[in-house]
Amino acid sequence: MDRLYSGSRHGLDKICPLLKSSVLVFGAGPTGMLAQLLPHSGCSQVTIAVPSGSKTDVAKQLDAADTYTELSRSDLGA
Repeated sequence: MDRLYSGSRHGLDKICPLLKSSVLVFGAGPTGMLAQLLPHSGCSQVTIAVPSGSKTDVAKQLDAADTYTELSRSDLGA
């Protein structure tokens, strides 16, 4: 769990979000779960865009974002 947190924290340090910014996160894997940290960094709106599946379910259970946009895997190659 520490490795997951440190990776997410590193991502957060890299993007350096502005206060009250809206953020779109692609994916809900380990790096995508930095979405959980974004509201604590001052972001006002967090959206996760991800293909539906177990990672989406976990993100929703963790209340990782304000909104979720489920992508169709068949549309990803377009």
